[in-house]
Amino acid sequence: MNITIKYGLDSIVKSYPAAPNAGQVLSDINIRAVLGFGDNVRALVNGVEQPSDSILPDGGTLVVETRANTKASPDITVTVQYGLDRVTRTLPGPVTVEDVLDDENIKAVLGFGDNVRCLIDGVEQPLDAGLFHQATLVIETRANTKAN
Repeated sequence: MNITIKYGLDSIVKSYPAAPNAGQVLSDINIRAVLGFGDNVRALVNGVEQPSDSILPDGGTLVVETRANTKASPDITVTVQYGLDRVTRTLPGPVTVEDVLDDENIKAVLGFGDNVRCLIDGVEQPLDAGLFHQATLVIETRANTKAN
């Protein structure tokens, strides 16, 4: 039984007397030494992540990928306006309205407190709303309501 193991641009073919599982291949110190991967990896077959107990097919290819191989989120630039003052900041994305309202630096520069609401193009935004690049947020103090 032969399995091809790929990591990055390198690959090897390993023979096994019986069908190995993904965990056996990933923990084989000889394969790790030859291909150069560490502990924080995952096994893929045909682009699908395999649990460690999945049996690999004869003649199949196991692709080893580092778990840290995820795309970084782009930075988001937002302009925040409170009254006549405004500030533009670049924040690591993804960014929500709540992230901006909780940012102590933005609060200190513009001088708003906790009893505020956030508007984009005149529409109030929920706290969990995601912000797009170059969004302009208008912060308003919530009006007090009178008792009946």
